[in-house]
This record gives sequence, structure tokens and C-alpha cells, in this order.
Amino acid sequence: MKNRIVVALIALIYSSASSAALVGTCSGVNIGIDGTMTTPDFYQSVTQPVTSAISSLSTSLTSSIQTNLNQTVRDLSKVIEATGKAQMAHIEKIHEADRTNTLEVEKQKVITQKSMDGAYLPAGNTCADRAAAATASASDGTVAYQAKRYGAAMRYRAAKAPDTREQLNDAVENHRIYYCDPATDPLRCNGHAPAKTFSKNGKQITMPDADSSAKTLFDGAGNGEHISNLTYVPEQMDAAGAYINSALAVGDTPRALSPAEAKTDEGQVYQGLKLAYESRISLSREVLLQIQGSRAPIEGSDQLLQGMVDSTSADYGMKDYVQGRVKEIQKFQAFNSSPKVSPMELLDIQVKSRSDNPGWLAYINNAERDQVVKEQTVMMSLQLRMQYMQLRQQEMTSALLAINSAETTKANLLPKINITMSNLTRHQ
Repeated sequence: MKNRIVVALIALIYSSASSAALVGTCSGVNIGIDGTMTTPDFYQSVTQPVTSAISSLSTSLTSSIQTNLNQTVRDLSKVIEATGKAQMAHIEKIHEADRTNTLEVEKQKVITQKSMDGAYLPAGNTCADRAAAATASASDGTVAYQAKRYGAAMRYRAAKAPDTREQLNDAVENHRIYYCDPATDPLRCNGHAPAKTFSKNGKQITMPDADSSAKTLFDGAGNGEHISNLTYVPEQMDAAGAYINSALAVGDTPRALSPAEAKTDEGQVYQGLKLAYESRISLSREVLLQIQGSRAPIEGSDQLLQGMVDSTSADYGMKDYVQGRVKEIQKFQAFNSSPKVSPMELLDIQVKSRSDNPGWLAYINNAERDQVVKEQTVMMSLQLRMQYMQLRQQEMTSALLAINSAETTKANLLPKINITMSNLTRHQ
């Protein structure tokens, strides 16, 4: 009897559960796309048919049977409730996974878009580097022109050189007029300040001992108020030329012959030796002239400087560094609003805007991968430029070593050869 009642009850429950309430027509019931109920109405939709079935049966059952049936129904209800809660927890996990996936998709979209943007964005100051690269030929032209200009004057002076005493007297006189330092000159510069000056920050700067100091060639002439610079004003360029002349020519240049002397046999030999001297000393002169020429301002480089400022990113203070360098050049060039820059200073800005610029380091640390790759490419191009310059300098160094090697060979072997030649002559 009990078994038949349970079977009848279960049949009645399933018959009621397959009603319209379980297919979504019952008020308050939501059916998910996976066929599961996704709201707490799920409990009501299941327990209500069970309650109705119990009510219809209870009137016809004895008290003892009803008690057993009630216990069975309560146990069954607990199972249904636990199953429903587990189902709801599972559904919530699905929804949470959906939300997480949505956030991850959006994140990947942002990353992808930034990467695509980075593919078309230049590195921090690539535009400036392109402008600098376009100026590279002008830089080389500037160095060549200045070397030719001062070199021609020096060669002409050498060709017309007076005797050694007069060369030395002229050097002392020029030094005392233009670059004399009262602290070192025995005559205290005859009471006169150096005649050669240039304007810096609105003040006239003297250049004591500029014709005898290597600093004049590498860092720019100037007194104790001037530290160094890499773009020389005309007065500093002249001072560098005076230093080269003092280092190579003062008192050592073979004097020029008169027409009468040049016609003699001895004069012809002398002229031959003078040509050999000039050919060898010209190599040393050219090396120094190249250094001097690299400090001469490039024509049109004022527009290049402005382009570097405009195209450098303001992020992380990168533009501030370039602007600061330009302001320094402006002040040095008598507050010129359109200052020009030399090949060496241009290279100095390109290198130090990275190596000495904290803003660039911050930029690299936060840049997208594509921008980092582009910045590396720009730096590789800059490195190629520097390697090419090193190659040119190595050529000159090799030539100097070759000349020195030849001089050493001659010093060792020519006396022996001359002695042998003399012995041969005597035995003829």
C-alpha cells in the first residue's frame, strides 16, 4: 500500500512538473538559454506542484500513512532544495566567467589597439632624428668647407714664410695683441687687454692664451668665465686656427726663397725638401682642421633645432631637455632667437637626449613594444653615423702612423745608405 502511494505521488509530481509552470508560462519563472531556471522562482515552480499533490492525497489517507508520506515528502523537498541551490551556484559561476571573459576581451582590445597605434607612431623624437639625418650631408659639407678655408690660409702662410727669427717675432707680437694673458706674459701685455673677444650673455669674454691652449680646439676659447661649448662663434673659430698654426708652423716652417735663390742648384734642392716637408705636415694639419671644422655652425641648422623641439614628445620631460639645450645655445650666441648648431653639438644633443636624459629613460620604461623597437632602430642609425665618423678618423690616424713609420725608417736607414753611397763614390 505504501509503495503504491509513493508511486502515485511521484507520478502526480512529475505530471504537475511538466505543466505550463515548468516551461516558462508560470509567472515569475525565467528559463535560461541552457534550459535551466536562473531565478529563485525555480524553488516555487517545483514545490508548488508537490504541495498540491500532497493536499489532494492527504484527505484520503489514514493518519499513519499520512505521517510516513509527510516525512517522505519532506526528505524529497530537501533533496529538491539542495539540488536547486547547487544549480543556482553553478549558474552564478557561469555568469561570473562570462563577466571575466568580457573584461579580458576588452583588455585585449585595448592592448591590440595600442599596438596598432604604436605601429604608426614614431619613437620619442624620431622626427627630430630624421631632420638631423637630412642635415648629415650639410654637416659633412660644413666640416669640409671650414677645413679648406683655414687650411688654404695656412698653406699660403707656409709658402710665404719668413725666416725662423721673423716667424717667432710675429708669433709673439700677435699673441701679445690678441691672446695675451697678463698673468703669464713677462711684459704684462704692455698694459693692454687681449684684443680678441666675443659676446656671451651680453658680456665681452676675452680669450687669454687661446693660441697656445688645446682647449681652444676642443672646447672653445674663453677666459675663466667660460667653461666650454661645441658651436664656435667666428672669434672662437679664428682662435682655433691660431692654435693649429702655433702648434704646427711657428718657427719651424721652411722660409720662402727669393726668385734668385730658387734658380740655383741649391735652391732647387731646397724647394724639393720644402715640398716634402709641406706634404707631410699637411696631414697633421688636416686632422686638426677636421676637429676645428666640426665646431662650425651649420647653415640652416636653426630650423633644424626648432624642428627638434617641435617634434620631441612632451612626455616625461623629453622636450624640456631639448629646449634647455637650445636655450643654452641662444644665450651663448648673444641671445640669438635663431641659433645655429655645429655638427659636433648636433651629435651631442642626439646622444645626450637619450643617455643623459632621465625623461628618455622613463619613456623607454613605459613605451609600447613597437615604439621601443623604433627607438632602437633610430639609435642603430645614429650608431652607424658615429661608426662612419670613426672610420674617417681612423683613416687619418692610419695615415699619420704611416708617415711616422716612414720617418722612423728614414732616420734609421738613410744615414747608412748615405755612408754606403759615399764609399761607392770614393772608389769610382
